[in-house]
Amino acid sequence: MRVTLVIDGKVTKIGTISADGKYAIYANDIAALKVAGTNFEIFVTDVHGQRSEVATGTVKGLSTLMINPYRAGQANITGAVEKNVERIAVYDKAGTILRYGQINADGTFRIYVSGFAAMQVVGDSFIVRALNSNGVIAQATATILP
Repeated sequence: MRVTLVIDGKVTKIGTISADGKYAIYANDIAALKVAGTNFEIFVTDVHGQRSEVATGTVKGLSTLMINPYRAGQANITGAVEKNVERIAVYDKAGTILRYGQINADGTFRIYVSGFAAMQVVGDSFIVRALNSNGVIAQATATILP
């Protein structure tokens, strides 16, 4: 059995299916799949040449995450995210989570960081991650300003 990836009506890649039913198609070298909004199709062909139903998908872009300038001593990290974000979190420069924050109805967010020593070191960086049920959908790094 094999799995076929089709973009714009053209067979783009063919992959194999393992005994446990899983498949993978290397697609990092396909420019069209790096463009949000690109439609693609996938189908399976069995050993007799019979095709499965066609599954369709659309490439989705990463969500936008904007962090406002943060200065040592501020109580909150603030910024904005797209509507599909369910949680927002801040991590120190080592990648350790410090705290989850609040996302407002208008897409702005705030994460209370007062009292965290890691957020007081001017010149150090921190990471903000936007998450939904699929995991991290956007990430941005910022520097602590004086």
